[in-house]
Amino acid sequence: MQPAVVASLIASGVALVTSGVTAVVSWRNTRAQSREARRAQIDTARRNYQRGAYADLVSSTWMYLRTTAEVLPLARRLEENASAEGLRDAQGSQVHLTADMTKGMREKLEEVWSSHAVAHAAVLVDLEGPPAVAQRAAEVQQQAGLLMRALFLAGLAEDSAGQAATAFDALNEALNAFLKAAQEHLSSHL
Repeated sequence: MQPAVVASLIASGVALVTSGVTAVVSWRNTRAQSREARRAQIDTARRNYQRGAYADLVSSTWMYLRTTAEVLPLARRLEENASAEGLRDAQGSQVHLTADMTKGMREKLEEVWSSHAVAHAAVLVDLEGPPAVAQRAAEVQQQAGLLMRALFLAGLAEDSAGQAATAFDALNEALNAFLKAAQEHLSSHL
């Protein structure tokens, strides 16, 4: 065989192998880029769902805090009325609420004490995660439940004094901790 023919065959074989390797590398790079693009779309969609779930929890908790803040004075009066010291007027004299007054106050508390919207929103956050944010959402749900319980029990037991206000403050603190955790999570992948 002539050297030119042998060289031509070798060059053709090398060119064939090189083009085959180039095609495989190109296919792998295209596949990797496609996979990354798909992951980015999924990550964006998930982040949007998380953001929505977080917003629902914040919104429902703020609404619950706002409506319960309006009845906290009633709960305080019922708690003081049930305490051993009793309810006092501006001059310091003991005052007892009538049964009708107590019933009317309790009815107003019953209108707002349910924290079911907060619990529902916390479950959605738990589903979307991540675990650190879900834990904070569970704390918000727990504190909302304690506030609901305190409003329900306001004035029914001597030891209920101050429980509603304490539970209200604890819910507010839990919400702030949740907000911080959610913000850290959402901004961690910017």
